[in-house]
Amino acid sequence: MWKALHKYGLAAALLLVATFAEAQSSYHWSSTAAGCVPDSTTIADQRYVSTPIGSVMHKPLNLTRITLNCPVHFIPKIDNLPPPNVMFIFYRDTSPQTANATFVRVTLFRLPMDPPQAVAQTFATFSSKTAFPYPASSELITYRSIDLPPQQLELNRYSYYIRIELARSSANHTVIIFGVALGYRV
Repeated sequence: MWKALHKYGLAAALLLVATFAEAQSSYHWSSTAAGCVPDSTTIADQRYVSTPIGSVMHKPLNLTRITLNCPVHFIPKIDNLPPPNVMFIFYRDTSPQTANATFVRVTLFRLPMDPPQAVAQTFATFSSKTAFPYPASSELITYRSIDLPPQQLELNRYSYYIRIELARSSANHTVIIFGVALGYRV
């Protein structure tokens, strides 16, 4: 697995940078997976590896779930653009669609700012196994998008974050998250 990552690492890095750069004008916010914060269990158990290109994956023999939290920091409105209406996910999942050996789940949460609440509300969810009828990914990077609910992101009323979960039941399968973004369908 490491040889494959080394072999394709430069190509994947260039593809990821090109993909983000090509559509950057359509993104309101984006982050590589390595820019997200692992939860306390993921850190304590040392479950993951960050790669030089900013992706996150399981350590070679680890089979436990990895959870990352990405605080979403919106830039002030530019050119009167509306709030984002699409969530973009860049990942790789090598198991077949029908197998439950691996999955990538990405959830956008929001928390009311006034009054502050400790309970997050789910705003949108993506899963590599249920949201799309696609086969296993033979591509270096799989790019998917999911429309956000019709109500707009209310940037002055809520704070937002994205939770990324990676799971696998066999060390023979690879699941990698490269990054996430919020933006507009082009």
